[in-house]
Amino acid sequence: MIAHGTRRGYQYAKCRCELCRQWMRDAAKVRRDKARAAQPSQWIAPEPVAAHIRTQLDNGWPANAVAKAAGVTNKVIYAALAGKATKMSTATAAKILAVNLPPTRPPRPASAPREPHSICCTLCDDIGWLLTNGETVPLVATRLGMSEESVEHHARTYLPHVWADLRREARLIEEYA
Repeated sequence: MIAHGTRRGYQYAKCRCELCRQWMRDAAKVRRDKARAAQPSQWIAPEPVAAHIRTQLDNGWPANAVAKAAGVTNKVIYAALAGKATKMSTATAAKILAVNLPPTRPPRPASAPREPHSICCTLCDDIGWLLTNGETVPLVATRLGMSEESVEHHARTYLPHVWADLRREARLIEEYA
């Protein structure tokens, strides 16, 4: 006599009645659920990884250098930075978080940048405003009737934060192109 809906009925007696097949489906589901519960989550939120990448960028490293050191593609780095990724695999996150590149430049001094001298106060204000609102150095030079070298000198000397932002944007454009 076969006991239907049991392991013995399905496996040993080779019964394929509805009760035995249902037992097999239920047993397989229990096994899958146990296996999944034993595995750690394979996905994490990418925000902490993006913060770590930004730290590396602030240390002067370009995004492609961080990607190369981590052994991932540039696309992964840019997706994390842009917030396009909603989740990231734990293996990829571990690779990126393991990268700790040394700073390429000394930390910014706590002292304030040099104050503009009285002759160019308004000129520096104009240059700073134009550069932070999307104008390029050649366009600013043309608008103000100056040479490009002079605009660069004023930005480097009296507006170092603006100049650093321009250089960072230029590096990112070069990397992405």
